[in-house]
Amino acid sequence: MNVFRKWDAGEGFRSADAKNADCQVRALTTARRISYNDAWLILYAMQGERRACSFVLVYGLRDKDKRLGVIRQFDFPAVKGEKRMTGYEFCRKYTKGRFILRMAHHVAAVKDGQLYDTGDSSTACVYTAWEVEPATSNMRVSEGEK
Repeated sequence: MNVFRKWDAGEGFRSADAKNADCQVRALTTARRISYNDAWLILYAMQGERRACSFVLVYGLRDKDKRLGVIRQFDFPAVKGEKRMTGYEFCRKYTKGRFILRMAHHVAAVKDGQLYDTGDSSTACVYTAWEVEPATSNMRVSEGEK
């Protein structure tokens, strides 16, 4: 069973030289069902609030920032002698819901057991996953109070 779906939520919205540098925006766009621009604005606001030099999606997910719609978090720590959870195995196990997966230097979106990304990351180890709810139509970028 192929769980990977090639999908570029940022196509047409970002510069050509940033094609592989916007996985946080693409994952948030796809998992929460919001526009690329809205996802970028949320991450930009979070970056400023944390005085960070880059987007901080993972920190916002861990802190359950309301703008990210976190329902629950799943951790997949390394256990000596056991295989790590991969994107493929995650999709087979969690066939319903919307998730953002944290992998090595990358994040990707999963919707109903399908991994949406610009490249096939189904064999990458998953460190953490967050189940998120689709955004409501009245959500605002400024609703970041925890």
